[in-house]
Amino acid sequence: MNECIGIDVGKQELVAFDGNRHYTFSNEEGLQALRQFLISKGSSFKVVFEPTSTYSRSLEELCLDLGITFRGYQPSGHTSPA
Repeated sequence: MNECIGIDVGKQELVAFDGNRHYTFSNEEGLQALRQFLISKGSSFKVVFEPTSTYSRSLEELCLDLGITFRGYQPSGHTSPA
């Protein structure tokens, strides 16, 4: 099954929702807690988020590093490349 994890990106924190519950992570360099969370979810999911300039770059880099498919969606409906 393909799951989707939505992540709300903010300056100080990221809030992930996996369809069951919310998880809050510090938006600090390296995103170590979020990294461990995503690794624990396995490999059959995608990450979606609203790109927020510099605040979402670490998340994009983390997804690339872990080989996770991701997509950034603008409120206007436009997507960022993934």
